Formats: sequence, structure tokens, C-alpha cells
Amino acid sequence: MIIKHSIIGLLILFLPLQIWGQKDCASDSLRQTDSSYIESYSNSLMVWLNMYSKSNVISIYDTKTSSVLTYSPNISASFGPGISYKWASLDLSFISLGTFDNSVYGKTNKLDIQGHFHMKKYLVDIWGQFYDGFYLSKYPKSAGYLFPENAPYVRSDISQIGFGGAFLYAFKWDKYSLKASFSQIERQKKSKGTWVLGFYMSIFGTAGDSNLVPTVIRPQIDSTAWFSGAGAYSAGVLGGYMHTFVKDNWYFTLSLLPGFGAQKYVYALIGDTAVQSDNSKNMAKFQARFALGYNSPKTYFGISGISETTDLKNSSSSYMKHSFGVLRLFFGYRFFFEKNKNNSI
Repeated sequence: MIIKHSIIGLLILFLPLQIWGQKDCASDSLRQTDSSYIESYSNSLMVWLNMYSKSNVISIYDTKTSSVLTYSPNISASFGPGISYKWASLDLSFISLGTFDNSVYGKTNKLDIQGHFHMKKYLVDIWGQFYDGFYLSKYPKSAGYLFPENAPYVRSDISQIGFGGAFLYAFKWDKYSLKASFSQIERQKKSKGTWVLGFYMSIFGTAGDSNLVPTVIRPQIDSTAWFSGAGAYSAGVLGGYMHTFVKDNWYFTLSLLPGFGAQKYVYALIGDTAVQSDNSKNMAKFQARFALGYNSPKTYFGISGISETTDLKNSSSSYMKHSFGVLRLFFGYRFFFEKNKNNSI
């Protein structure tokens, strides 16, 4: 319990307050959206039905034995309607589709806020996570007989927090729409791609009242992986390439964005009475986006996903990995009350 509170407390102390702004450079101010590539639907009334499914997993990697343990929360997908007009938007996708049986997989209490803003020139991600309660969803095959599928190993005492954000600039914003595939406010009329570059910061922490590795599994895993908790504060550069392939009104978008930065890493192993600091200074993360769908002037539908993975690597042979994301299914319709203009907002 002391270790758990120490890790969470240290990470909150690391949390910085960052405010940033950026003015358009002279060359950007002279550029205009190319209407032969991008069509704007900002003057339409958009109504839709969404289904969201979020994911959030914590994994322990032991490279000596090639073993992986993964904890997942017992959470449900949600769905609901939405409506937007010009700058105003309201999404009511709060109707739960139900979780796994709480008596078998345990109950998860959470607050998971993810904001993904696709603007004309900028891509902004902001998230905040608070989770209590996980179950062991992956473990070494040799330990399979210890955890029958109908009786998973539940850890209601494991907590996880996460904060972060990313800010990226799209170099070909005049011909490539960041909005078309993920918010459908615009339509990409021709295939096009763009490089994006920016920065990120993130905080992650997880701990339990006892060791995260079950006692019966420890003999099969190196002792450097016997984590009672771990956490990191990191900041660095994030960038990569995004491309949308278009055929008539159908589209496919793929984005691969690796990131590199510096980190402050703390952890505790079994038997530790205080949190330790590791001398590791570098870390890596990877963010991916994809979208597949149909986007005509009035009707649109499809699927899109955003995922992010951070490796909390350190000087030992074992480390933690945090992965989270959101999957969206949607169907929408646009109503036009005035002549649509092709300028982008």
C-alpha cells in the first residue's frame, strides 16, 4: 500500500502545466486550401450514430524468459447519437453495451477522457485516465493450467493513472484534410499524404497493494519483472506520415507516428520498502491511426481507430508497456441549408 501511494504521488508531482501557442508563419498565411483536393461541409447540419470501444492494457515484459503478462480492465463499449453545426458539436454516446460478468472478471471503476482534435493544420491529442480494477488477460502458456478461462485472475487493487498530450503540425494541410477521415467535416477528393511533426508529454503510473506478478507465476519469470509498481514522466518529439487513399467516395487512411524522448522512471520490486529511480533517460512510443469508410456529400459511414503504445524501458531486462486507444463505428447524414463553400475552417 505504501509503494502504491508513493508511485502515484510522485507522478502527480511530476505533472507540469503546459500552455502553448503557435502563430501561422508567413508562408502559411499565403496558402489556401486547394478545393480540388478538399471539400468542406462546415455549413451542413450533421447527425450521426456512433459506437465507441476503448482499450487500456498494462503489460510486463521479461526478455530473459520471453514472457509477457497483461492486465486489462473490465470495461464496455458505448453508443449514442450526435449532432453538429459549424463550430458547435454534441456527442451523446454514453449508452453502455455492458461489461463482462463482474463476479468473474471483477469490477473496473474508471474515468477515461480522450480528446482527438483534427484541425485544418494541427493535430491535437489530450487524454486523462484513472482506472481501478484489472484482470489478468495474458500470461505465459506454461501457466495456463493455473488460470482457467472461466476463472480469470482478478486484481481489484491495481490502480493506473495517465495524463498526456500531443501537438503536431501537418505540412501539406492545403491538400490533405486531417478532418475528412476522423470527423467527416470535410471530404478528401483525391489521394494525398502529408508529413506531420510535433511534440508530446505523458505521465503513466500503476501499482497494486501487492506484487503485480501472481505468486504461482513468479518461478517462471525473472525476478527483475516482479514489479509492485512503476511509473514514468516523459516528453519528446513525435512525427511521421499520414496518407489517405481515395476511390470515388471510398477512402482508406493510415498514419504511423513514432516518438522518441526523455523520461524520468521510478519503480518498485517485491520486497522494496521505498520507490527506486532508474538511470534510464530515453524512451520510445508509437501512435497509429487508421480509417476506412464511405464519405459522400450527404451520407457517410465507416470505422476509425487511434492507438498509442509507450515502452517504459529501463536498465534491466524487464520493463512495462502501456497501450490504449479507441475504436469508432459510425453512420451519419448531412443536411444542407445554404450553398456549401469549399473553403476550410
